Amino acid sequence: MTAAAYPERPLQPDDGRTGALGLFLLLASLAVFFASVLLAVWISSARAGDFSNAHAGLPPAIWGSTALLALLSWLMDSGWRKLNQGSVAAARLRLRQGFVIVIAFLLTQGWTWYSLQSRGLGATSGLYAFSFHLLTWMHAAHVLGGVVFHAMTLKRLELARNCAVYWHFLGLTWIAILITLGGTAMDDGPQLAGQIAWWLAWGGAAGMVVCWLWTVYLLWTKDGWGWGLLGLFPLFSVVFGWVRFEEHDNLRAMVAWQICIAVAGISYAMWLFLG
Repeated sequence: MTAAAYPERPLQPDDGRTGALGLFLLLASLAVFFASVLLAVWISSARAGDFSNAHAGLPPAIWGSTALLALLSWLMDSGWRKLNQGSVAAARLRLRQGFVIVIAFLLTQGWTWYSLQSRGLGATSGLYAFSFHLLTWMHAAHVLGGVVFHAMTLKRLELARNCAVYWHFLGLTWIAILITLGGTAMDDGPQLAGQIAWWLAWGGAAGMVVCWLWTVYLLWTKDGWGWGLLGLFPLFSVVFGWVRFEEHDNLRAMVAWQICIAVAGISYAMWLFLG
């Protein structure tokens, strides 16, 4: 079966870019939200000194959930690539398989919460248990939103690329949650996290400078030396870099710039509280 079997919605490889900027803005806001909550958990663990219930460690089922998310990312990436190659039937199969994996992930998470509750480690049993439930509930809420998006994608395959990016984002968020839960359970976890945050802040700052200079170079070479001089003001570079990213073919650098800003800012704040 090929794209010709769907004359009412002809599929093109570039259709996956539809709404890409909107998706980026959504994920950027979600990244700030999750980062803020994770930072609050780290600060709480540092000031509490020792999380009660932390000795219980992470429940074994959590690793099954992690494996399912890794498989989901692979299926979605494979589905998008097959669609881009014109293999509509194979792409649809990958998306359906991915949908099943999402449901399996939610069921696994439900079993994890139930098992913890049965062991007396509910959300109100201690600060660490509360943090575990809060972070995993937040993640599951966004997985439920992804279920709706995934169902829409099964009807409109041109959304496959954006859907894949969304699941990749939640996969990375899950890794950050696991690192936070594992790190806060360690006696010296907050101090170690503060040291890592220091280097991440410097790395983010260096990335900001590189992206800024690249944007200045594009403004200078494509729009003239006057624009290049104005680009020496970082705020101007950010604004006009986004305004003219299509003409400059500079979307990746602009996205990287915003990521570096977020990494530098959040890491610096984390270092201030934990370092």
